Amino acid sequence: MRTLYIDCSSLIEHVELNTGIQRVVRQAVRHLQTIAPEHGYKAQPVVISHGRFLSITEDQLYPKAKAPVYESAEQEDEEPDTQKEQDNGLQAYAAAPESLKRKVLAYLYGVYSGSQAFLLGLAGNTDAARNFIFAPRQRFGLNWLVYNSVVAPVKAVRSLLTRPQSDAIATKVHSHSADTSDQSVEPAEDSSVEKEHTGNDSFSVVNDGDILLLLDSSWHNNIWPSVESIRDNGAKVVAVIYDLIPITHPQFCDAHLVKVFNSWFKDSVGMVDGFVAISDTVRQDVQQFLQQQKSDAFTPEQFDYFWLGTDFKYTESDEEVRGAITQHLMERPTYLIVSTIEPRKNHKTVLNAFEQLWQQGREVNLAFVGKPGWKVEKLLTRIRRHPENGKRLFHWQNLSDAELQYCYENAHMLIFPSYAEGFGLPIIESLGHGLPVMASDIPIHREVGGERVAYFPVEDEQALAQMVANFEDNGIPDALRVPEDFNWLNWQQATQQLMDKVEKLAK
Repeated sequence: MRTLYIDCSSLIEHVELNTGIQRVVRQAVRHLQTIAPEHGYKAQPVVISHGRFLSITEDQLYPKAKAPVYESAEQEDEEPDTQKEQDNGLQAYAAAPESLKRKVLAYLYGVYSGSQAFLLGLAGNTDAARNFIFAPRQRFGLNWLVYNSVVAPVKAVRSLLTRPQSDAIATKVHSHSADTSDQSVEPAEDSSVEKEHTGNDSFSVVNDGDILLLLDSSWHNNIWPSVESIRDNGAKVVAVIYDLIPITHPQFCDAHLVKVFNSWFKDSVGMVDGFVAISDTVRQDVQQFLQQQKSDAFTPEQFDYFWLGTDFKYTESDEEVRGAITQHLMERPTYLIVSTIEPRKNHKTVLNAFEQLWQQGREVNLAFVGKPGWKVEKLLTRIRRHPENGKRLFHWQNLSDAELQYCYENAHMLIFPSYAEGFGLPIIESLGHGLPVMASDIPIHREVGGERVAYFPVEDEQALAQMVANFEDNGIPDALRVPEDFNWLNWQQATQQLMDKVEKLAK
Protein backbone atom coordinates (compact mmCIF):
# COMPACT_ATOMS: atom_id res chain seq x y z
CA MET A 1 0.00 0.00 0.00
CA ARG A 2 1.21 3.50 -0.80
CA THR A 3 1.63 6.02 1.99
CA LEU A 4 0.21 9.48 2.53
CA TYR A 5 2.66 11.23 4.84
CA ILE A 6 1.04 14.13 6.72
CA ASP A 7 3.28 16.91 8.04
CA CYS A 8 2.48 17.79 11.68
CA SER A 9 5.82 19.42 12.51
CA SER A 10 4.38 22.57 14.06
CA LEU A 11 1.43 21.07 15.94
CA ILE A 12 3.56 18.43 17.67
CA GLU A 13 5.52 21.25 19.33
CA HIS A 14 2.39 23.19 20.34
CA VAL A 15 -0.21 20.59 21.28
CA GLU A 16 -1.64 22.96 23.89
CA LEU A 17 -2.97 25.23 21.13
CA ASN A 18 -6.47 24.81 19.70
CA THR A 19 -6.91 27.63 17.19
CA GLY A 20 -7.92 27.31 13.55
CA ILE A 21 -4.99 25.52 11.90
CA GLN A 22 -4.39 23.17 14.84
CA ARG A 23 -8.01 22.06 14.73
CA VAL A 24 -7.85 21.56 10.96
CA VAL A 25 -4.75 19.39 11.27
CA ARG A 26 -6.28 17.25 14.02
CA GLN A 27 -9.53 16.73 12.15
CA ALA A 28 -7.84 15.93 8.84
CA VAL A 29 -5.41 13.47 10.45
CA ARG A 30 -8.27 11.75 12.28
CA HIS A 31 -10.46 11.27 9.21
CA LEU A 32 -7.63 10.45 6.82
CA GLN A 33 -7.00 7.31 8.87
CA THR A 34 -10.17 5.85 7.33
CA ILE A 35 -10.44 7.83 4.09
CA ALA A 36 -6.89 7.37 2.77
CA PRO A 37 -7.09 3.53 2.68
CA GLU A 38 -10.16 3.80 0.45
CA HIS A 39 -7.84 5.51 -2.05
CA GLY A 40 -5.08 2.95 -1.64
CA TYR A 41 -2.97 4.92 0.87
CA LYS A 42 -2.02 4.47 4.49
CA ALA A 43 -2.18 7.80 6.37
CA GLN A 44 0.95 8.41 8.45
CA PRO A 45 1.47 11.64 10.48
CA VAL A 46 5.13 12.68 10.48
CA VAL A 47 7.54 15.33 11.72
CA ILE A 48 9.86 16.66 9.01
CA SER A 49 11.45 19.69 10.64
CA HIS A 50 15.21 20.30 10.55
CA GLY A 51 16.07 17.35 8.33
CA ARG A 52 14.16 14.79 10.41
CA PHE A 53 11.64 12.21 9.26
CA LEU A 54 9.84 10.81 12.29
CA SER A 55 6.61 8.92 12.63
CA ILE A 56 4.09 10.02 15.23
CA THR A 57 0.71 8.73 16.31
CA GLU A 58 -2.55 10.62 16.16
CA ASP A 59 -2.94 10.78 19.94
CA GLN A 60 0.34 12.71 20.22
CA LEU A 61 -1.40 15.67 18.56
CA TYR A 62 -3.67 16.25 21.56
CA PRO A 63 -2.94 17.93 24.91
CA LYS A 64 -3.88 14.82 26.90
CA ALA A 65 -2.01 12.37 24.72
CA LYS A 66 -0.14 9.50 26.28
CA ALA A 67 3.63 9.84 26.16
CA PRO A 68 5.28 8.05 23.23
CA VAL A 69 6.84 4.68 23.94
CA TYR A 70 10.60 4.57 23.41
CA GLU A 71 11.55 1.46 21.47
CA SER A 72 14.81 0.35 19.94
CA ALA A 73 14.91 -1.72 16.78
CA GLU A 74 15.43 -4.87 18.85
CA GLN A 75 12.27 -4.17 20.88
CA GLU A 76 9.80 -4.11 18.02
CA ASP A 77 8.36 -7.54 18.82
CA GLU A 78 7.50 -6.58 22.39
CA GLU A 79 4.05 -5.52 23.54
CA PRO A 80 3.28 -1.87 22.68
CA ASP A 81 3.19 -0.84 26.34
CA THR A 82 6.57 -2.39 27.14
CA GLN A 83 9.12 0.17 28.22
CA LYS A 84 12.56 -0.51 29.62
CA GLU A 85 13.90 1.41 32.57
CA GLN A 86 15.97 4.38 31.48
CA ASP A 87 19.45 5.17 32.76
CA ASN A 88 19.03 8.85 33.59
CA GLY A 89 16.37 11.22 34.81
CA LEU A 90 16.07 13.28 31.64
CA GLN A 91 15.21 10.30 29.51
CA ALA A 92 12.72 9.02 32.07
CA TYR A 93 11.12 12.46 32.27
CA ALA A 94 10.67 12.59 28.53
CA ALA A 95 8.81 9.29 28.72
CA ALA A 96 6.91 10.14 31.92
CA PRO A 97 3.11 10.00 31.96
CA GLU A 98 1.87 12.94 29.94
CA SER A 99 -0.45 14.16 32.66
CA LEU A 100 2.47 14.65 35.07
CA LYS A 101 4.58 16.36 32.45
CA ARG A 102 1.75 18.68 31.47
CA LYS A 103 1.14 19.60 35.09
CA VAL A 104 4.81 20.50 35.56
CA LEU A 105 4.88 22.52 32.35
CA ALA A 106 1.59 24.23 33.23
CA TYR A 107 2.97 25.19 36.65
CA LEU A 108 6.18 26.61 35.16
CA TYR A 109 4.20 28.48 32.53
CA GLY A 110 1.99 29.95 35.24
CA VAL A 111 5.03 31.12 37.19
CA TYR A 112 6.50 32.67 34.06
CA SER A 113 3.23 34.39 33.12
CA GLY A 114 2.96 35.79 36.64
CA SER A 115 6.51 37.07 36.41
CA GLN A 116 5.68 38.81 33.13
CA ALA A 117 2.70 40.55 34.72
CA PHE A 118 4.83 41.57 37.73
CA LEU A 119 7.55 43.02 35.49
CA LEU A 120 4.94 44.89 33.45
CA GLY A 121 3.59 46.46 36.63
CA LEU A 122 7.07 47.51 37.72
CA ALA A 123 7.66 49.08 34.31
CA GLY A 124 4.51 51.17 34.53
CA ASN A 125 2.46 49.18 31.98
CA THR A 126 3.83 51.23 29.09
CA ASP A 127 3.57 50.18 25.45
CA ALA A 128 7.36 49.93 25.24
CA ALA A 129 7.41 47.59 28.24
CA ARG A 130 4.62 45.42 26.78
CA ASN A 131 6.44 45.22 23.45
CA PHE A 132 9.58 43.98 25.22
CA ILE A 133 7.94 41.62 27.73
CA PHE A 134 5.47 39.99 25.31
CA ALA A 135 7.52 40.05 22.11
CA PRO A 136 7.48 36.65 20.34
CA ARG A 137 10.48 34.42 20.92
CA GLN A 138 11.84 35.05 17.43
CA ARG A 139 12.14 38.79 18.12
CA PHE A 140 14.41 40.37 20.71
CA GLY A 141 12.64 40.74 24.03
CA LEU A 142 12.07 38.92 27.31
CA ASN A 143 10.97 35.66 25.66
CA TRP A 144 14.03 35.73 23.39
CA LEU A 145 16.36 36.27 26.36
CA VAL A 146 14.77 33.51 28.46
CA TYR A 147 14.79 31.03 25.59
CA ASN A 148 18.39 31.64 24.56
CA SER A 149 19.82 31.90 28.08
CA VAL A 150 17.80 29.12 29.77
CA VAL A 151 15.69 26.91 27.52
CA ALA A 152 18.15 26.40 24.65
CA PRO A 153 21.08 25.45 26.96
CA VAL A 154 18.85 22.99 28.84
CA LYS A 155 17.81 21.39 25.55
CA ALA A 156 21.44 21.15 24.47
CA VAL A 157 22.45 19.45 27.73
CA ARG A 158 19.47 17.12 27.48
CA SER A 159 20.46 16.18 23.94
CA LEU A 160 24.01 15.33 25.07
CA LEU A 161 22.81 13.28 28.05
CA THR A 162 20.31 11.29 26.00
CA ARG A 163 22.54 10.83 22.94
CA PRO A 164 23.49 7.20 23.73
CA GLN A 165 19.83 6.27 24.01
CA SER A 166 18.81 8.42 21.06
CA ASP A 167 21.22 6.44 18.89
CA ALA A 168 19.31 3.28 19.82
CA ILE A 169 15.90 4.69 18.93
CA ALA A 170 14.59 3.48 15.61
CA THR A 171 13.64 6.35 13.36
CA LYS A 172 12.15 4.63 10.39
CA VAL A 173 8.58 5.65 9.67
CA HIS A 174 7.12 2.26 8.75
CA SER A 175 7.58 -0.70 6.45
CA HIS A 176 5.89 -0.75 3.07
CA SER A 177 5.53 -4.51 3.22
CA ALA A 178 1.92 -5.50 2.70
CA ASP A 179 1.91 -7.71 5.78
CA THR A 180 4.03 -5.48 8.07
CA SER A 181 2.75 -2.37 9.83
CA ASP A 182 5.14 -2.07 12.81
CA GLN A 183 6.58 1.34 13.43
CA SER A 184 8.87 2.82 16.03
CA VAL A 185 8.39 6.32 17.37
CA GLU A 186 10.97 8.83 18.43
CA PRO A 187 9.77 11.58 20.81
CA ALA A 188 9.12 14.20 18.18
CA GLU A 189 8.40 16.90 20.74
CA ASP A 190 12.14 17.09 21.55
CA SER A 191 13.20 19.59 18.92
CA SER A 192 16.80 19.46 20.13
CA VAL A 193 17.36 16.08 18.47
CA GLU A 194 19.65 16.81 15.57
CA LYS A 195 19.57 15.47 12.06
CA GLU A 196 22.32 12.93 12.57
CA HIS A 197 20.22 11.20 15.24
CA THR A 198 17.61 10.27 12.67
CA GLY A 199 19.95 9.24 9.91
CA ASN A 200 19.34 9.71 6.21
CA ASP A 201 18.36 6.03 5.87
CA SER A 202 14.94 6.87 7.32
CA PHE A 203 13.94 8.40 3.98
CA SER A 204 14.50 5.08 2.19
CA VAL A 205 11.02 3.94 3.23
CA VAL A 206 9.53 6.44 0.76
CA ASN A 207 8.51 4.92 -2.56
CA ASP A 208 7.23 6.07 -5.92
CA GLY A 209 3.53 6.83 -5.64
CA ASP A 210 3.71 8.06 -2.05
CA ILE A 211 2.47 11.57 -1.22
CA LEU A 212 3.70 14.12 1.30
CA LEU A 213 0.89 16.44 2.40
CA LEU A 214 2.16 19.71 3.89
CA LEU A 215 -0.87 20.22 6.10
CA ASP A 216 0.59 22.06 9.09
CA SER A 217 1.70 25.68 9.58
CA SER A 218 5.34 24.63 9.47
CA TRP A 219 6.69 27.89 8.09
CA HIS A 220 9.13 28.24 11.01
CA ASN A 221 10.24 24.61 11.02
CA ASN A 222 12.80 24.37 8.20
CA ILE A 223 11.04 21.50 6.46
CA TRP A 224 12.63 21.78 3.03
CA PRO A 225 15.69 19.52 3.57
CA SER A 226 13.34 16.68 4.49
CA VAL A 227 10.93 17.55 1.67
CA GLU A 228 13.78 17.37 -0.82
CA SER A 229 14.86 13.94 0.47
CA ILE A 230 11.28 12.68 0.30
CA ARG A 231 10.94 13.96 -3.27
CA ASP A 232 14.24 12.36 -4.22
CA ASN A 233 12.76 9.00 -3.23
CA GLY A 234 9.83 9.41 -5.62
CA ALA A 235 7.03 10.98 -3.59
CA LYS A 236 4.84 13.84 -4.76
CA VAL A 237 4.35 16.88 -2.54
CA VAL A 238 1.08 18.80 -2.09
CA ALA A 239 0.82 21.88 0.14
CA VAL A 240 -2.31 23.12 1.91
CA ILE A 241 -2.49 26.94 1.84
CA TYR A 242 -4.59 28.65 4.49
CA ASP A 243 -4.11 32.21 3.25
CA LEU A 244 -1.54 34.62 1.81
CA ILE A 245 -2.09 37.32 4.41
CA PRO A 246 1.60 37.72 5.39
CA ILE A 247 2.24 38.52 1.72
CA THR A 248 -0.90 40.44 0.76
CA HIS A 249 -1.43 42.25 4.08
CA PRO A 250 1.97 42.37 5.81
CA GLN A 251 0.93 45.41 7.85
CA PHE A 252 -1.31 43.12 9.93
CA CYS A 253 1.37 40.55 10.72
CA ASP A 254 4.39 40.18 12.95
CA ALA A 255 7.54 41.12 11.05
CA HIS A 256 9.15 37.74 11.69
CA LEU A 257 6.11 35.89 10.34
CA VAL A 258 6.19 38.02 7.19
CA LYS A 259 9.84 37.11 6.70
CA VAL A 260 9.57 33.37 7.28
CA PHE A 261 6.32 33.00 5.34
CA ASN A 262 7.72 34.80 2.31
CA SER A 263 10.82 32.61 2.52
CA TRP A 264 8.66 29.48 2.82
CA PHE A 265 6.63 30.42 -0.22
CA LYS A 266 9.72 31.23 -2.27
CA ASP A 267 11.25 27.87 -1.34
CA SER A 268 8.04 26.02 -2.22
CA VAL A 269 8.60 26.76 -5.91
CA GLY A 270 10.30 23.67 -7.28
CA MET A 271 9.49 21.61 -4.17
CA VAL A 272 5.69 21.40 -4.39
CA ASP A 273 3.76 19.62 -7.13
CA GLY A 274 0.41 21.21 -6.30
CA PHE A 275 -1.36 23.61 -3.96
CA VAL A 276 -4.76 23.00 -2.37
CA ALA A 277 -6.27 26.06 -0.69
CA ILE A 278 -8.97 26.14 1.98
CA SER A 279 -11.26 28.30 -0.18
CA ASP A 280 -11.69 29.32 -3.78
CA THR A 281 -10.77 32.88 -2.82
CA VAL A 282 -7.39 31.72 -1.50
CA ARG A 283 -6.90 29.45 -4.52
CA GLN A 284 -7.25 32.45 -6.80
CA ASP A 285 -4.86 34.48 -4.63
CA VAL A 286 -2.22 31.73 -4.65
CA GLN A 287 -2.52 31.07 -8.36
CA GLN A 288 -2.26 34.74 -9.28
CA PHE A 289 0.66 35.38 -6.94
CA LEU A 290 2.75 32.41 -8.04
CA GLN A 291 2.07 32.99 -11.71
CA GLN A 292 3.19 36.59 -11.27
CA GLN A 293 6.36 35.46 -9.50
CA LYS A 294 7.14 32.41 -11.65
CA SER A 295 4.93 32.64 -14.70
CA ASP A 296 6.28 29.43 -16.27
CA ALA A 297 6.55 27.32 -13.11
CA PHE A 298 2.90 26.38 -12.61
CA THR A 299 -0.19 25.60 -14.65
CA PRO A 300 -3.81 26.18 -13.55
CA GLU A 301 -4.17 22.42 -13.04
CA GLN A 302 -1.71 22.61 -10.13
CA PHE A 303 -4.14 24.65 -8.00
CA ASP A 304 -7.33 23.52 -6.31
CA TYR A 305 -9.31 24.07 -3.12
CA PHE A 306 -11.54 22.39 -0.55
CA TRP A 307 -13.78 23.74 2.20
CA LEU A 308 -13.34 23.21 5.91
CA GLY A 309 -15.80 21.23 8.00
CA THR A 310 -17.70 22.18 11.13
CA ASP A 311 -17.61 19.36 13.67
CA PHE A 312 -14.74 20.79 15.67
CA LYS A 313 -15.39 19.40 19.13
CA TYR A 314 -12.37 17.14 19.13
CA THR A 315 -12.57 15.68 22.63
CA GLU A 316 -15.33 14.53 24.90
CA SER A 317 -15.21 16.74 27.97
CA ASP A 318 -17.04 16.77 31.25
CA GLU A 319 -15.84 20.31 32.00
CA GLU A 320 -18.45 22.70 33.28
CA VAL A 321 -18.97 26.18 31.87
CA ARG A 322 -17.74 28.82 34.29
CA GLY A 323 -20.51 30.67 36.09
CA ALA A 324 -19.30 34.14 35.07
CA ILE A 325 -19.73 33.25 31.40
CA THR A 326 -23.26 31.93 31.79
CA GLN A 327 -24.23 34.90 33.96
CA HIS A 328 -23.09 37.55 31.51
CA LEU A 329 -24.68 35.80 28.52
CA MET A 330 -28.01 35.73 30.39
CA GLU A 331 -27.95 39.37 31.54
CA ARG A 332 -28.45 41.02 28.13
CA PRO A 333 -27.99 40.31 24.40
CA THR A 334 -24.33 39.45 23.81
CA TYR A 335 -22.55 40.04 20.51
CA LEU A 336 -19.64 37.68 20.13
CA ILE A 337 -16.28 37.95 18.35
CA VAL A 338 -14.30 34.70 18.18
CA SER A 339 -10.72 35.19 17.00
CA THR A 340 -7.21 35.97 18.08
CA ILE A 341 -6.94 39.63 18.96
CA GLU A 342 -4.74 41.14 16.27
CA PRO A 343 -5.03 44.14 13.92
CA ARG A 344 -6.28 42.07 10.97
CA LYS A 345 -9.31 40.94 12.97
CA ASN A 346 -10.49 44.56 13.30
CA HIS A 347 -11.72 44.49 16.91
CA LYS A 348 -11.14 48.24 17.10
CA THR A 349 -13.95 49.07 14.67
CA VAL A 350 -16.40 46.90 16.61
CA LEU A 351 -15.43 48.44 19.96
CA ASN A 352 -15.89 51.92 18.47
CA ALA A 353 -19.34 50.93 17.22
CA PHE A 354 -20.41 49.55 20.58
CA GLU A 355 -19.22 52.66 22.37
CA GLN A 356 -21.74 54.54 20.25
CA LEU A 357 -24.43 52.05 21.22
CA TRP A 358 -23.62 52.31 24.94
CA GLN A 359 -23.71 56.10 24.70
CA GLN A 360 -27.21 55.73 23.26
CA GLY A 361 -28.18 53.67 26.31
CA ARG A 362 -28.32 50.34 24.49
CA GLU A 363 -28.20 47.38 26.84
CA VAL A 364 -25.96 45.07 24.83
CA ASN A 365 -22.83 43.11 25.67
CA LEU A 366 -19.70 42.82 23.55
CA ALA A 367 -17.53 39.74 24.23
CA PHE A 368 -14.10 39.17 22.69
CA VAL A 369 -13.18 35.48 22.76
CA GLY A 370 -9.55 34.77 21.91
CA LYS A 371 -5.96 35.14 22.96
CA PRO A 372 -3.97 38.33 22.38
CA GLY A 373 -1.81 38.31 19.27
CA TRP A 374 0.64 40.93 18.13
CA LYS A 375 0.53 44.69 17.58
CA VAL A 376 -2.50 45.12 19.87
CA GLU A 377 -0.91 46.51 23.03
CA LYS A 378 -2.89 49.77 22.84
CA LEU A 379 -6.17 47.94 22.19
CA LEU A 380 -5.60 45.57 25.12
CA THR A 381 -4.83 48.50 27.39
CA ARG A 382 -7.99 50.21 26.16
CA ILE A 383 -10.06 47.11 26.95
CA ARG A 384 -8.58 46.70 30.43
CA ARG A 385 -9.12 50.36 31.31
CA HIS A 386 -12.53 50.68 29.64
CA PRO A 387 -15.31 51.78 32.01
CA GLU A 388 -17.52 48.98 30.60
CA ASN A 389 -14.90 46.26 31.13
CA GLY A 390 -16.50 43.53 33.22
CA LYS A 391 -19.93 45.14 32.85
CA ARG A 392 -20.90 45.15 29.19
CA LEU A 393 -17.45 44.54 27.68
CA PHE A 394 -15.62 41.23 28.17
CA HIS A 395 -12.43 39.58 27.01
CA TRP A 396 -12.44 35.81 27.59
CA GLN A 397 -9.28 33.81 26.98
CA ASN A 398 -8.57 30.10 27.09
CA LEU A 399 -12.17 28.94 26.78
CA SER A 400 -12.65 25.19 26.77
CA ASP A 401 -14.49 23.54 23.88
CA ALA A 402 -17.56 23.28 26.10
CA GLU A 403 -17.43 27.00 26.94
CA LEU A 404 -16.94 28.03 23.32
CA GLN A 405 -19.87 25.88 22.30
CA TYR A 406 -21.96 27.45 25.06
CA CYS A 407 -21.11 30.91 23.74
CA TYR A 408 -22.14 29.96 20.22
CA GLU A 409 -25.42 28.52 21.47
CA ASN A 410 -26.36 31.38 23.82
CA ALA A 411 -25.01 34.60 22.30
CA HIS A 412 -27.30 36.91 20.30
CA MET A 413 -25.15 37.23 17.17
CA LEU A 414 -21.60 36.69 15.98
CA ILE A 415 -19.65 39.63 14.55
CA PHE A 416 -16.75 38.75 12.26
CA PRO A 417 -15.18 42.04 11.16
CA SER A 418 -11.84 40.94 9.62
CA TYR A 419 -9.92 42.83 6.97
CA ALA A 420 -8.70 39.56 5.44
CA GLU A 421 -9.27 35.84 6.01
CA GLY A 422 -8.45 32.52 4.45
CA PHE A 423 -11.83 31.00 5.24
CA GLY A 424 -13.67 32.64 8.11
CA LEU A 425 -14.26 29.48 10.09
CA PRO A 426 -16.16 31.16 12.98
CA ILE A 427 -18.86 32.12 10.45
CA ILE A 428 -19.55 28.47 9.70
CA GLU A 429 -19.15 27.39 13.31
CA SER A 430 -21.63 30.06 14.33
CA LEU A 431 -24.20 29.14 11.67
CA GLY A 432 -23.72 25.50 12.57
CA HIS A 433 -24.80 26.31 16.12
CA GLY A 434 -27.79 28.33 14.93
CA LEU A 435 -26.22 31.73 15.73
CA PRO A 436 -26.86 34.52 13.18
CA VAL A 437 -23.83 36.33 11.79
CA MET A 438 -22.71 39.84 10.81
CA ALA A 439 -19.45 40.05 8.87
CA SER A 440 -17.27 42.54 7.06
CA ASP A 441 -17.94 42.71 3.35
CA ILE A 442 -14.88 40.99 1.87
CA PRO A 443 -14.80 38.28 -0.87
CA ILE A 444 -14.04 35.30 1.36
CA HIS A 445 -16.93 36.11 3.69
CA ARG A 446 -19.26 36.29 0.69
CA GLU A 447 -17.96 32.93 -0.52
CA VAL A 448 -18.50 31.23 2.83
CA GLY A 449 -21.51 33.11 4.22
CA GLY A 450 -23.52 33.63 1.06
CA GLU A 451 -26.93 35.23 1.62
CA ARG A 452 -27.26 34.05 5.24
CA VAL A 453 -24.94 36.75 6.62
CA ALA A 454 -25.44 40.50 7.14
CA TYR A 455 -22.50 42.44 5.67
CA PHE A 456 -21.10 45.84 6.63
CA PRO A 457 -18.19 47.90 5.19
CA VAL A 458 -15.03 46.74 6.92
CA GLU A 459 -14.09 50.07 8.56
CA ASP A 460 -17.52 51.69 8.85
CA GLU A 461 -18.22 51.71 12.60
CA GLN A 462 -21.27 53.92 12.10
CA ALA A 463 -22.84 51.42 9.69
CA LEU A 464 -22.13 48.57 12.11
CA ALA A 465 -23.62 50.46 15.07
CA GLN A 466 -26.73 51.24 13.02
CA MET A 467 -27.07 47.60 11.98
CA VAL A 468 -26.91 46.40 15.59
CA ALA A 469 -29.41 49.09 16.65
CA ASN A 470 -31.82 47.97 13.92
CA PHE A 471 -31.56 44.36 15.04
CA GLU A 472 -32.20 45.38 18.65
CA ASP A 473 -35.24 47.48 17.69
CA ASN A 474 -36.79 45.25 15.05
CA GLY A 475 -35.36 41.82 15.73
CA ILE A 476 -33.12 39.72 13.54
CA PRO A 477 -34.59 39.40 10.01
CA ASP A 478 -35.87 35.99 8.97
CA ALA A 479 -33.33 35.92 6.14
CA LEU A 480 -30.53 35.90 8.72
CA ARG A 481 -32.06 33.40 11.11
CA VAL A 482 -30.44 30.01 10.78
CA PRO A 483 -32.93 27.27 9.84
CA GLU A 484 -32.93 24.12 11.93
CA ASP A 485 -31.93 22.08 8.89
CA PHE A 486 -28.88 24.26 8.11
CA ASN A 487 -26.17 21.96 6.85
CA TRP A 488 -22.51 22.43 6.06
CA LEU A 489 -19.80 19.93 5.32
CA ASN A 490 -18.85 17.84 8.31
CA TRP A 491 -15.20 16.91 8.68
CA GLN A 492 -15.64 13.49 7.17
CA GLN A 493 -16.95 15.15 4.00
CA ALA A 494 -14.39 17.95 4.06
CA THR A 495 -11.52 15.48 4.44
CA GLN A 496 -12.91 13.41 1.60
CA GLN A 497 -12.78 16.56 -0.54
CA LEU A 498 -9.22 17.17 0.57
CA MET A 499 -8.14 13.60 -0.25
CA ASP A 500 -9.74 13.78 -3.69
CA LYS A 501 -7.96 17.02 -4.50
CA VAL A 502 -4.60 15.88 -3.11
CA GLU A 503 -4.69 12.65 -5.12
CA LYS A 504 -5.55 14.57 -8.29
CA LEU A 505 -2.77 17.13 -7.77
CA ALA A 506 -0.22 14.38 -7.08
CA LYS A 507 -0.79 12.66 -10.44
